[in-house]
Amino acid sequence: MVSERFFETEGILLRAVKTGERSRSLCFLTQNSGLLWVLARPDSRKTQSADFSCIPSKYHLYLYRTTGNRIYIRESSEKNPYRNIHRDYSKLKTSLHILSPLVKIVQPGASDEFLFKLSDRAFSAIDSSDSEIAALLLVPPYLAILAKHFGFGFPLDSCKKCGSSDVRSISSSEGGFLCAACSDKIFDSKSADAKLLQMTMTSEERKRILSFTGKKTLVALIKSLELYLFDQFSKNTPDIYL
Repeated sequence: MVSERFFETEGILLRAVKTGERSRSLCFLTQNSGLLWVLARPDSRKTQSADFSCIPSKYHLYLYRTTGNRIYIRESSEKNPYRNIHRDYSKLKTSLHILSPLVKIVQPGASDEFLFKLSDRAFSAIDSSDSEIAALLLVPPYLAILAKHFGFGFPLDSCKKCGSSDVRSISSSEGGFLCAACSDKIFDSKSADAKLLQMTMTSEERKRILSFTGKKTLVALIKSLELYLFDQFSKNTPDIYL
């Protein structure tokens, strides 16, 4: 947690809550201070120029902390607005699968530069993707890396219970992928294509599978991975239609 009264950091805007006629409470995933809720002062000319209406967007923030531990924006400048995400509805929906775990799972105040850089790369990659499928292909590896980062990683080539290489589903309670025989005995196993997930982990493989991967298959994998990740934190999965 940053203790200095005045400090600066880069931050990705994740949420904006109106707290007054002209003021907002803003949630940023920051590079140096983790998840921060900050207040935009309505009487500050420098913060009025940034309306913070586009979520997600990346800013450079100049902040100060009051004696009551409230954090205000002194000044801000837009670093990356992820413009194409806000111009393309399908990209915006896809970006919500990056944003939702950050809002629901990450605890305020814990510095996590890796998570900040991972999320910034994911939003930037979705922003520059050239098709809906190309954008969706970025979500499964992000969710898998996020699970590993929080201590819930899993092998992609073997059943968690018996070690079989013929994996067909994923289970939150078992903490990984299961083969067909084992998944029949586990109440929360959900169908998930481990081979497809493995192929999405590298940019070259993602390009190769663009020609034969359907949206339905990708969405099913994303939903299963989200259920796995959110179950680890006893959170409900986001209700996002793809």
